Amino acid sequence: MTNDTYEIQISGKHPIEFRLDDTKDISCVFKRLGVRSTTRTPLEENGGYKYTYKLDSLDDITILAEEKVIAGKNKKNSQRLRNALYYISKERDEDEGEFYDKVMNKLCVPDNLDKVINLLLN
Repeated sequence: MTNDTYEIQISGKHPIEFRLDDTKDISCVFKRLGVRSTTRTPLEENGGYKYTYKLDSLDDITILAEEKVIAGKNKKNSQRLRNALYYISKERDEDEGEFYDKVMNKLCVPDNLDKVINLLLN
């Protein structure tokens, strides 16, 4: 039996439509979260480790507050694209920055971009 403990830390920002009452709790629903980093800290008391996974929302979120459903969305499509590429880079076990640069360098070639647009819109 392992003596390790595990926790998550969620970060990121999503614009919402109106002010929240900060004296009341809210509920959030995340579609996908990406692991941005993992920290391993020794636990002196039992010889195990505490793993902290820092997560970032990769998609839109739903917030339930004050008996209302508030949809929070990433403002910019460029950020949504970066998040999607981050998620794919993790699935492919590739470095996020290198994968992003590789895809964007290929995508920014006019002939390649034209092919992608035709594929997506036809």
